Amino acid sequence: MKKATFLLFFAVLGIFLGTLWANRAIQTAEQNESLVLRNGAWRYFASMDLAESDLQRAFIGRIGLFALNDSEAIYFIANEDDDGQPLRSTDQYIIEGSSYDADYWSLALYGEDHFLLQNNDKRYAYNQTSIDYKDSLQSFYTIQLGGQTIRQKNYLPTTGDQNITLLLRLYQPSEELYSNKGKIDLPRIKKID
Repeated sequence: MKKATFLLFFAVLGIFLGTLWANRAIQTAEQNESLVLRNGAWRYFASMDLAESDLQRAFIGRIGLFALNDSEAIYFIANEDDDGQPLRSTDQYIIEGSSYDADYWSLALYGEDHFLLQNNDKRYAYNQTSIDYKDSLQSFYTIQLGGQTIRQKNYLPTTGDQNITLLLRLYQPSEELYSNKGKIDLPRIKKID
């Protein structure tokens, strides 16, 4: 009986310690420089091969649903502004960007729970067809993120007091975008004082 209790104790302890280690590895995956690269305030996966990387698959499973492989989409994640400060729902930002050589793109706002940030306006994202461009060529846009209810045409409201995340998705991007992920002109995120 003692031997069975002893084995059960160490089995439970092993499962507990293994779970803690795995959880820590998943939480710190975005600091793994061989897995996640940077382009300004934006992070992206060096490769989006979910079949080969257990850590990447676990990380994506925790923060997002139904991620596509690298051959279909590029994902850029920002949880900091251009000055390296965490994006907060209580602050106001201006996002300046341009359109991309992709079949479709979207920029969405998420809360700490990794779901769309709920708001009374039910406005969660912009894409290449819903955004108001600043020029006739439909190449440059500005989005106000958070702040006062005096809004410009492109506005993403924020609620509560929490960290927020922006996710830029480029679907079926050109080969040039694939080859230059680290050099693409991604949206600037400037905090307004």
